[in-house]
Amino acid sequence: MKDRKPEARTVRSVSRQVVVALPTWVQRRVGVAPGTLMYFHRHRAGEVVLSVKPRRVQGTPGRGDLEAELAAAMRERDEYKRQALASERGDYREGHAHGYMAAIRQYGALTDRLDVVLDVVKELRGRVPPLRVARRARPPRAVEVVTLPDQAESPRPDS
Repeated sequence: MKDRKPEARTVRSVSRQVVVALPTWVQRRVGVAPGTLMYFHRHRAGEVVLSVKPRRVQGTPGRGDLEAELAAAMRERDEYKRQALASERGDYREGHAHGYMAAIRQYGALTDRLDVVLDVVKELRGRVPPLRVARRARPPRAVEVVTLPDQAESPRPDS
């Protein structure tokens, strides 16, 4: 059942039992034939799960189709996000280029301005005398060492 719409079936009474006919797609999906033993498992309030096994394998129905739908929605969201970011970046770049061109028109080319500044700096250098650089200090001179005689051998001045 590709469209995932619920399919209605009528409950019939047959010899003190109620019987519901299984649609062909359910028979194929579950893999049953007439005479196959089926099990009903309690699921939620008002719902049961039909199975060919006496024990449930999974706690919830399969989610493969829901996961595929979620993945498609996430891909679509990511594409919209990428487009929005690209648009913002493009707008930023366009504004930057527009501002740059307006500045060039207003202030002239940068190289022309730099030439004028360099000429002024050269003129100022010609006016200012060169700075005197301090000479390095000389290294200390060599000291001559003199050995003195012992004090015991030397005569005392008070004697």
